[in-house]
Amino acid sequence: MNLAFETRDIALNALVLHPDNVRAAATEAYSEAQVAALAANIRACGLLQPLLVTSLGQGEWGVLAGGRRLAALKMLAKDKSAKGFTASMPVPCRIVPEAEAATVTLSFSENALQLPMDAIDRYEAFAAMRTKDGADVATIARTFAITERAVKEALRLGNIHPEIRKAHREGVIDLEAMKAFECHPDAGVQLAAFENLTKGKTWGRLQAWEVRGFFKDRAMVRAGDALGALVLEAYRAAGGAITADLIEEDSILEDATLIDTLLRRILSDRAEERRAALGLSWGDILVRPSWDELRAFGRVHVQPRDPLSPEDQAKVDALAAKLEEEQRRFDEAETEDEQQAAQEAHDQLSDALETLTFGYTAFDASISGVIAVWTGSRIEFHEGMVRPELMPDAKAGPSATAGAGQGAVAKGTASAGWSEALRTDMALVRTRSIALALAQSPDLARDYAEFALIRPVLGSRYSSYENGTTIRAEAAAPKFPVKEPEGSLKAISDTIAEVHAGLDTAWARQPDVAAFAIFRSLDRAMRDKLLAAAVAETLIPKLPAALRDPVRRTVEAEALPRLRDAWQPDETFLARLTKPALIAILTEDLAMPDQAAVLASAKKSEVVTFLTGLFAAPFATLTDDQRQRVMGWCPAELVTPEAPAIDQVPEEEAYDDDEGGEEESDEDEEADPAGRVGDEADAQDAA
Repeated sequence: MNLAFETRDIALNALVLHPDNVRAAATEAYSEAQVAALAANIRACGLLQPLLVTSLGQGEWGVLAGGRRLAALKMLAKDKSAKGFTASMPVPCRIVPEAEAATVTLSFSENALQLPMDAIDRYEAFAAMRTKDGADVATIARTFAITERAVKEALRLGNIHPEIRKAHREGVIDLEAMKAFECHPDAGVQLAAFENLTKGKTWGRLQAWEVRGFFKDRAMVRAGDALGALVLEAYRAAGGAITADLIEEDSILEDATLIDTLLRRILSDRAEERRAALGLSWGDILVRPSWDELRAFGRVHVQPRDPLSPEDQAKVDALAAKLEEEQRRFDEAETEDEQQAAQEAHDQLSDALETLTFGYTAFDASISGVIAVWTGSRIEFHEGMVRPELMPDAKAGPSATAGAGQGAVAKGTASAGWSEALRTDMALVRTRSIALALAQSPDLARDYAEFALIRPVLGSRYSSYENGTTIRAEAAAPKFPVKEPEGSLKAISDTIAEVHAGLDTAWARQPDVAAFAIFRSLDRAMRDKLLAAAVAETLIPKLPAALRDPVRRTVEAEALPRLRDAWQPDETFLARLTKPALIAILTEDLAMPDQAAVLASAKKSEVVTFLTGLFAAPFATLTDDQRQRVMGWCPAELVTPEAPAIDQVPEEEAYDDDEGGEEESDEDEEADPAGRVGDEADAQDAA
């Protein structure tokens, strides 16, 4: 086949996709999303290649090759801002003779035999556009409908040392390994790393993970990293050395000593700001989390301020009035935006009210402080922390028996000259010897484990969590909540308080050794109650959708398979839902469409009152189905899922360690498809 094609301009509105076009059935290839970049390029540069067409008769021409170009041109013709592109505009076309039968072959030839550009081709092309065409990054991005960052990432390959690019061209390393050298913008550093990594390598090709691991070990700080962003302004002001990258946030801050100094200064400043705001006595920092250090501290929590000064009481009254006003505004809102605005105002007023009505006692404030901790990604504040030497229990002094007997070591013994390595080895020998004895003494081991778990939860709030073992426990929420329980939550909290009132916890407020001795003398029934109460206080508040721990799910399913046995939808909870959500509960969940239709035009407060009464005492007029629905109704977000069968727990889930601390976010929870809870946090509080 050796054809000479005539070139002719044909009106755009006379062109259609030919049935023999090899992509004719792939409609997604011609969607606006797929051809947007091509349209942007044609708009900037014009149509660079004619379409391959053949006559379909009656003035219509079928496009055998160039269907995406045709789709892009038609998109531009519809865009009024694209000047010069119209439905009747002339389009350059190459005409396939009507006698030619191999139309599918021609269509496939143009589509299949094109070699896409690789990463280095893109870099060299973009670099040439900048030097020869005078195009800046923004122009290149606009011409090819890509982001400026994508252009910069392509151009950044030019910063990779030529020897490394040459190694890729010759097949010594693959593309991903070459690109991994972008971890550092200095070509000299890259080459040194390349030579170090390939020197003496006797197996396989250099892999990308090896390159990234090499640079990670250098503990580099980028300007766009959390730490870099935190210190960047002060770092620049101090004249710290920066190795610039084409992408600014990937530039490297080179002075590790200066970074550490600035981090400590920022942490100290933030700790002092927090300390002053809370009225505590001291502030401290940790440049990295150290649970061994934090466990040695006790902790106090805010308590209700009682009584309030006349000035503060007047402020509280004013805030309470404003809260009622915002609640009315929320109830009477006609749109979701109005409800959202009222809710935000209500939350701000609530925070201000809590600041006035809750705080640290004068004594607690005099012994406690704030520790600002750099987690590696953000600053966390540990508030109300009490140093071991300031704990009230610690002031009683050491036990009278401390230092006596076998454990006492006189100063000046041979151990004084031991090396650190020897101390470490002997500590291991001693600890493993005791572990063997403990493993052979189940009663003592159980006493120790229960004591270590129970005392930090139910004991003195100044107690340290340091007990010389990895057995750890602490209450998952403050003992003095920042919000007073209401409604069903108050009923549950009151019942828990009654359980705690029946516990013997006087022993937990004694010095360590005495506390352990008294604890061991308690009868088994009391110790069982103490253990159950302590474990209950360690549960981290989570909605079922966020529970990826199969053991926790199993415990929940056995302990309380039906939430309505302990909780009832009351006015406190229902008032926090939107009116559309309340109407949906009536219509869809409770099968009461007639009542929903009547209440659809009522105020939200009236709907809340109706549902509150309904859930408190199901009406006698309900059908059996409606009564069962009312008595069993629970929001989908709160329903206890069935416990997974042992043989159905995926291996990765079985070993998932995702319980986290109080800082953990539940952002990954699944939203309710019906959108019934307007505020996810509100639903959790209400639960």
